[in-house]
Amino acid sequence: MSHKATTWLAGVDPDCMTSGGFRVLFYLCDCHNPSDGCFPSQAYLLKKTGLSNSGLNKVLADLEAKGLISRHRRSDPKTKKKRPTRYMLAFEKGFKPMLSASADVGSEIEKPTPQSGDGAVSTLGGEPSPLQGKSRLHRSGDKPVKEPVNNQRARGNGATNCDDIAAFWAGTIKAGRRVVASAISVQIARRILELRLCSEEDLKKNGVAF
Repeated sequence: MSHKATTWLAGVDPDCMTSGGFRVLFYLCDCHNPSDGCFPSQAYLLKKTGLSNSGLNKVLADLEAKGLISRHRRSDPKTKKKRPTRYMLAFEKGFKPMLSASADVGSEIEKPTPQSGDGAVSTLGGEPSPLQGKSRLHRSGDKPVKEPVNNQRARGNGATNCDDIAAFWAGTIKAGRRVVASAISVQIARRILELRLCSEEDLKKNGVAF
């Protein structure tokens, strides 16, 4: 994770997204390279976040609609072979919300077709939907999507989203995985302690302020 990505993620309001959205955004930031950009595969994001195909698709669309990321699907102009999707994060120079930004120089964006509704690699139906449009994710074998439940809980209890994020970071710390201290806000750190998910010593060892 680059320093810029870490600093930016730490400043994103956790209440503006679901816990699933935060997990996806965290791993996008974790894959960000200040020189090369961000190119995680969909398989990688599925494995790391534990989301279903349609769940990940919905989260990415939501992050994009909120102006936090933009996706650039590319193909080689000569061979026409697909190139990795470029994820741009809102803090990056040249970022434009939604899909208004053009692809990188030397590549071209794949155009939707009437048969697929979303480009040459999709096997989805002809008409895009909020769950299908702008994605190559297939719907077969989906696991139950939990995001709507989280949204309902968040509306009924403002602390729920904060609790989910606190639990995520506490689990990361307890598992002994690398933690960028600046990515954990004081609010989240204090919530971790209130819920007794980690001890003060655990947070101090990882340089987390509370």
